[in-house]
Amino acid sequence: VHHPEYAPTVGVSLRALPDEIQELQPIVLNSGYRIHGSVSDEAGNPLQGVEVAVQLHATMNFGHHDQDRLALEEASGRLRRVITDGNGEFSVGHLARGIYQIEASLEDFASSIENAVQCMGEEFLVERHLVMGTEHRLAGLVRDEAGNPIPDALVAAARIRPRPIYSCETRTDENGNF
Repeated sequence: VHHPEYAPTVGVSLRALPDEIQELQPIVLNSGYRIHGSVSDEAGNPLQGVEVAVQLHATMNFGHHDQDRLALEEASGRLRRVITDGNGEFSVGHLARGIYQIEASLEDFASSIENAVQCMGEEFLVERHLVMGTEHRLAGLVRDEAGNPIPDALVAAARIRPRPIYSCETRTDENGNF
């Protein structure tokens, strides 16, 4: 059950039997958990305009950013996005019980990712501070054996150390550049 003013919840499991009417117990929605905090650069300066994405860990599809899948995750409340204010602060409420990933993104900064943020138990308010470092960029050219540029080639890169694992992908332009 999902409603924008409450945390999503899963109802009771049931088995539908032919010719049987079942009356279910009421499904109770609550305000859920809230993750809040701030985002700064490495010097401690607050960053305004950072997109902070909070996604339920069990539903994540690492390395793949299919727009239809992301839209479904957002519609169901398993993925929430907010923008930091002038003080670099953010708040995401109405979260269901679970383990989340937080990712902060802003152009010209390296993304900051925190995994395994637990929203469980009696502590309904979770605070995190994310630090965004220097962005690193990879650029190159993809060619065939004859030296001709190859347009629209898929180029994927992944970082496995230091943790967390991070991957991204792009396509070459008409001149084979990425």
